[in-house]
Amino acid sequence: MPSPERPAVPISLFYSYSHKDEALRDELETHLTLLRRHGVVRGWHDRRIPAGTEWAGQIDQHLEAADVILLLVSADFLASDYCYDKEMKRALERHGAGAARVIPVILRPCDWQSAPFWKLQALPKDGKPVATWKDRDEAFTDIARGIREAVASLAAGAPDHSAPAPPAEVVTPPPTARPRAVDRAALVRTVSGLSPGDMALLVTLVDGAASHVSRHGTVREQASELIGWAESSTGPGLVAVQEALGEFSVSPPRGGQGAAAGLIPFVMPFPRNPDFVGRTADLESLHAALQTREHVGIRPAGLTGMGGIGKTQLAVEYVYRHRGDYPAGIFWVNAAEPLARGLAHIGARLRPEVRGEPPDRQLQVAFEELARRPDALLVFDNLDEPAQLALPVGSEPSPLTLYCRILFTTRQRELGCFHAVEVSVLPEEAALQLLLRHPSRHAVRDDPHHPERPEAQAICRLLGWLPLALELAGAFLGKRSAVPLTDYQRRLQAEGCLSTLDSEVKHLPRILLPQGTRPLSRPP
Repeated sequence: MPSPERPAVPISLFYSYSHKDEALRDELETHLTLLRRHGVVRGWHDRRIPAGTEWAGQIDQHLEAADVILLLVSADFLASDYCYDKEMKRALERHGAGAARVIPVILRPCDWQSAPFWKLQALPKDGKPVATWKDRDEAFTDIARGIREAVASLAAGAPDHSAPAPPAEVVTPPPTARPRAVDRAALVRTVSGLSPGDMALLVTLVDGAASHVSRHGTVREQASELIGWAESSTGPGLVAVQEALGEFSVSPPRGGQGAAAGLIPFVMPFPRNPDFVGRTADLESLHAALQTREHVGIRPAGLTGMGGIGKTQLAVEYVYRHRGDYPAGIFWVNAAEPLARGLAHIGARLRPEVRGEPPDRQLQVAFEELARRPDALLVFDNLDEPAQLALPVGSEPSPLTLYCRILFTTRQRELGCFHAVEVSVLPEEAALQLLLRHPSRHAVRDDPHHPERPEAQAICRLLGWLPLALELAGAFLGKRSAVPLTDYQRRLQAEGCLSTLDSEVKHLPRILLPQGTRPLSRPP
């Protein structure tokens, strides 16, 4: 009888990769040679398609037959429509149905933590990209060991414990695996009645929804877009929305500490901004500060800077990029409103049974729950005065008595004892990326010698390099792709849009958006 190390039939591997990573794929194949020689695996990729053969059919055939699907992840892989929308989507469907094992292999640094496979156990160790290892052979050896272990468990018939993949966040089950029909009318009523924060959470839980639901509409508009897309031929079906809603319930931390026993709470009113650029040093500085512990818990970190400079967007990006580092949950409070109101909302989310009780009781529950969650992150956005954090909230003590990490954004420059991360305007390259993000402007973005490049740089200067101003301008330039940059530059000069001062940010929607277009209701 064959041992688990050597199955009766070799385990079939399918390589999903960008051709720009072909050299790295070849190196990985070399390191898997012993597994192949011993009859443990046999690999396939598109370079093995015979001449004159219909390539799409060959790829589909081998993808459907594969036991293990290796996603060779890089920025080029994520940018490839075929890799991302075809191969990866089907791979995750088969993974969710238990028909195959998907293993992400991180080749080069990229923002893969926000991809649909982010919960799957990645290789090499800790998801450290191969290109960042001092010794690349060491990285590929680590990958080979991981693949050997995965293949051994498959050959032995062991279940996959490495990556529990909730269908709403990671994969969409194939139609044959879906449960009974959904009560559409009830689902529409439920989704349409969500709060803005819960709608933002729902969009993050339904795989692919962020690309089809506007970040700027009302809840009813977003609900209509979500339901319409889910029911379409390219959508996951209403069952995916219903299952995502089922994940809204939250379990208490095990033993009063650490991560939640069930779904990790994620109270977040904003979806991730796909147009976020730059700020790597700021994000690293912020994360380092939040990981520093003092004798009474975690010293809060503050984001300071004038309006429109991107304080909230930096906090939003941090939350999505590092959500896995806070196993007890992430809780976002709009500090422009009374803190008691936002914290009471958290209490009601963590213990649904108190939703009908007075706000004081919900506030009490929030403090009780957060005190039990030292590995949680509490975000106060748009805090008018940082000293508020040292004051009691209603009948409860100050937020600084909690043992969870605290992050806040504020326009105040004097933060006292709090650690400050000073947010400045964008550097030129990041500013140009944001301004010229629409495909119709990519030629100017990608070519430093393009005839319109000086006009693009001049527009960035006129807008003071402010992220909010640049995003609004980029939205206009994307919508009006026929408008020459020279004309747009003259328009800004004629209307006096020198967006370098905080007081001028409020005029940007009128100046930058097309006539009759509603200003974007998104965080600064």
